[in-house]
Amino acid sequence: MRQLSSELKEELNQLGTGTVQETVQQLRQIGQSGVYAAIPVMLRMMDHECADIRRAAEQAVTRLLAVCPVSELVWLNEHVREWRPSPVDGKRVVEREMHTLDQASPTRLSMLTMHWSGYIREAAVKRMIRDDEADSFAYLLLRLNDWVPEIRNLARAALELKLMPEYAKLWMEHIMLVERLRICGRDSFESFIESVHHLLRQKECRYVLHTARVSPEPGIRRLAF
Repeated sequence: MRQLSSELKEELNQLGTGTVQETVQQLRQIGQSGVYAAIPVMLRMMDHECADIRRAAEQAVTRLLAVCPVSELVWLNEHVREWRPSPVDGKRVVEREMHTLDQASPTRLSMLTMHWSGYIREAAVKRMIRDDEADSFAYLLLRLNDWVPEIRNLARAALELKLMPEYAKLWMEHIMLVERLRICGRDSFESFIESVHHLLRQKECRYVLHTARVSPEPGIRRLAF
């Protein structure tokens, strides 16, 4: 759910003002709320000086990402980078994230691909490509329209390697992010989009289309016919 209730807004405003135990409990409750719109506000708690709070914040963000529809990651991508530190603090943030990026959890790595710093986004994308996890698909598709050409090229090269039948299910699950590229203007995506559709039309991929026709996502059902 993208909309924040007045109660949840107040809870987010008060987040971190109580004791460690109270803050951890708040984070757990927010994580159970299913309101993924809370993620941008909660990210700062993943850098809290208290390990218990950092852990609870990451667990909450993980739970909310699990209920966030793929198509809503576009909204999340725009809002995650709304907060930016001062230039002095920003340099320290970049240095810290670059230093610890190799140890970043999958949840943290996903959020770092949306970071305001191009250096961090690029490093996160490289790590994601190296790890080659199925969960990276959506985040690489988002970076196809990154405003930094080097990041766009990294994401595109990695995704083009997956234009094979064994990845057809993942392509169909993320087809709305592929279709979104039609309205993105930072690069030419027509050949890429057509390559994805060509793959899904292949005989060995028909089972994916049949499954997609009963998808709970209306957009996926429409594109499966």
